[in-house]
Amino acid sequence: MSITRRQKEFLQQLIETYSNRPLPPIRTLADDLKQHRTTVYRWIQVLEESGYLAKDRPESTRFYIHPKLLGVPLLETRIPAGEPVGVEEDYLDQRMSLDEYLIQDRNQTFLLKVKGDSMINAGIYEGDIVVVSITNQARDGQIIVARIDGEMTLKYLRNRNGKTWLDPANEKYPPIHPRSGLEVRGVMTGLIRKL
Repeated sequence: MSITRRQKEFLQQLIETYSNRPLPPIRTLADDLKQHRTTVYRWIQVLEESGYLAKDRPESTRFYIHPKLLGVPLLETRIPAGEPVGVEEDYLDQRMSLDEYLIQDRNQTFLLKVKGDSMINAGIYEGDIVVVSITNQARDGQIIVARIDGEMTLKYLRNRNGKTWLDPANEKYPPIHPRSGLEVRGVMTGLIRKL
């Protein structure tokens, strides 16, 4: 479904104002943007049908701007990380949102800033931000956020011969065997590093 020029302008206002949060109720939107409520309600419907707005859950009444509108251009060309080769700069008519790429379910995801150097051999450094999917289940070898003996940490989960413990990714640190309990709080699903 195509949208009118005025609806495009309305969408642009929404992107500029609400790109990182849900849209407020229709009444508030209409007041903020100085539009009639019926007009705003209809435009919201059209923008949803056209794929520009989305709900985080089907039963929700809160709308978000679709992540595809908030991303950055994605180039078709893959950049070689080995020997240099000639490449053409070819832009796709496509945008990629890092939120959409890194997060499967916003309501079941949190971010943590890493402190310390116990995971450096896994490529995780102090100051990095890890993307964590909330769960109490994890498999051997996954990097998890765990509560062990009352303390929180980020480590590899190990399960062998009926025993469970946590392994760092730095030889300076020993494995951590629980004395009173180990509780999985989430599994690492992504890593963010700003250079």
